[in-house]
Amino acid sequence: MAAEYRIRLSEEFFRDAGARCLSQTWFAWTRVVIVLVTLVLAVFVGVALYQNRILSAIGSAIVLGDLVILMILAPRFKRWQAHRNLRKFLHPNDEMGIRLSDEGVSFTGRNGETRAPWTVITKARRFSDGLLLFEGPKLCRWLPDSAADVRSIAEAERLVRANVSDYRDA
Repeated sequence: MAAEYRIRLSEEFFRDAGARCLSQTWFAWTRVVIVLVTLVLAVFVGVALYQNRILSAIGSAIVLGDLVILMILAPRFKRWQAHRNLRKFLHPNDEMGIRLSDEGVSFTGRNGETRAPWTVITKARRFSDGLLLFEGPKLCRWLPDSAADVRSIAEAERLVRANVSDYRDA
């Protein structure tokens, strides 16, 4: 048995898919690392000022300011980058079919078909309104429940549970 999804590749779909993907990827742990480095640098600036090392304090303050600016602007930069990539997309409002079966996942569009075995899917997350499939650390595919019928949704969940080792509810 196979699960079928029919997805219209609209700007709204890409925004929703990008938000889901971003919520599950790199920025969550990167922000924690940036905050820790910022705190360490703040302590270093304080120690340097206490010991009257003005040049060290100025250099550290510049790096500290850069990290704070990075923390503030990083989400905006990611949104801008996603919007730019969407404008470059060649086939807006095209329709894509995604089929999940025991053999793997196949993607069908206007220009052809691509098949991938289940080993390509590294992890999967189940949201209340869809399924997010990851192909490696950065590429993900959003399968909204609105693009399939109830039987296909249940079958897709069964197939993903059986074939993807890192499957969880989001």
